Amino acid sequence: ILNMPPDERDYALAGIDPDVVKLMRSVTAREASEIRKELKSFKGKIVVVGRTAVGTEDLNPTPLEPRYPILGLHANMINTIIERAFIRRTPVVIVAALFFALAVSLGFVGGTVHHASSFVTGAINFSIMIATAAVFLAVCFALFIWRFIDLPLLTPMILIVLTFLLVFLYRFLTEEQEKKKMKGMFSTYVNREVVESLIEDPDKLKLGGEWMDCTVFFSDVAGFTTISESMPPEDLVELLNEYLTAMTDIIFQYGGTLDKYVGDAIVAVYGAPVPFDDHAVRACLATLDMQKKLAEMRAAWREQGKVELTARCGINTGAMIAGNMGSATRFNYTVMGRNVEFGEHLESGGKKWGSTISISETTREKAKDHVITRWLDVDLLEGKPVKIFELLARSSDGLPENVKKGVETYEEGLKLYFMKKWDEAIARFNEVFEHVPGDGPAKKALQRCEEARSNAPGAEFDVCAAHALGGGA
Repeated sequence: ILNMPPDERDYALAGIDPDVVKLMRSVTAREASEIRKELKSFKGKIVVVGRTAVGTEDLNPTPLEPRYPILGLHANMINTIIERAFIRRTPVVIVAALFFALAVSLGFVGGTVHHASSFVTGAINFSIMIATAAVFLAVCFALFIWRFIDLPLLTPMILIVLTFLLVFLYRFLTEEQEKKKMKGMFSTYVNREVVESLIEDPDKLKLGGEWMDCTVFFSDVAGFTTISESMPPEDLVELLNEYLTAMTDIIFQYGGTLDKYVGDAIVAVYGAPVPFDDHAVRACLATLDMQKKLAEMRAAWREQGKVELTARCGINTGAMIAGNMGSATRFNYTVMGRNVEFGEHLESGGKKWGSTISISETTREKAKDHVITRWLDVDLLEGKPVKIFELLARSSDGLPENVKKGVETYEEGLKLYFMKKWDEAIARFNEVFEHVPGDGPAKKALQRCEEARSNAPGAEFDVCAAHALGGGA
């Protein structure tokens, strides 16, 4: 150092590298001015100095990157402090309230989704779950980026999934119980298809009843009181159970609903609780099959030496109230209304008309393309005249020629009856026996003619006659 020139000796003693001194001496005045301006730009600022060349910088892992320059980490930390851009954790109370709101709202939404298909219900709930999770994730990111608010992410996601899983489990268990309850409630008086339809769509069954267009069916064993008095109770029960089982099976076969048994009587309804358009047709075809089955059973009873049962039936179609009637703890699915009462009247009126199956003109109008009928009479429903018909056969089966001729002759006689041409009507009704010996409706019509000839009918007859002759047969 002592051998150095004085100026270089001063720099050396100050610890400045001679090469640096040479570099400084090589800087021109203009370059020095530029350097001074550059250095002044750092005034009042924090400068982080470090190595950034490849292979020289310090690299360490961070939460976002596995290898990050520590120089940048220091700068980011300084910036956070200056800008006061600190991450703010959400208060526990708000987080708890958020969790509660998510659980309640998702549970409510998941529980209110209903569809006839279980698969569709599950798909809708799954879509809601995914959409909810996506929205929550977007909100979390937005709050963190814009306001540096740290919302818990993983726990709510687990909560969303867990809530829907619990809703699925709850609905599965409760709906299975409801299905079992509904099956137990309805399987004894509706067929399996109707039960499955109600389980798939419980809204079809409204408690308390609703107005529906249905067809009601009534049947009653003729002379049952006399039969019951002549048989031991155990034999009577066995015979009646055999009869009711066979008849009910046919009702179910055609989609009917068993309303009730009243002793030997059967009450059924078609078109409720699950509505279908051809309820009148089904009721008529089922009743024809019931009479056919009953004829086969009478043949078997005859061979066994048992009492032979016959049954009269009545069918009416119209608006009626259908639903669960009774108390809050014990009720029965049934139908009510004037059209129901008229259906019962048609069954009991079989004695008056000598018919086995009596149907109203409303039922006949809806089923006329499928069945063959005979016009029996005109009766009053709450003061309004209604034509009564006897159900004879399916249209596809047709009628024997003699029966067809007997039906035509009977209806000609009935027109003469309502025209008050008693003698001509009697002649026609007697002619029916030439085609169908012992015809029941013709016998009853003869009696009515004889009574009308002896005692002039009143105003009600004139009302019925006007309807009979004005509307045709």
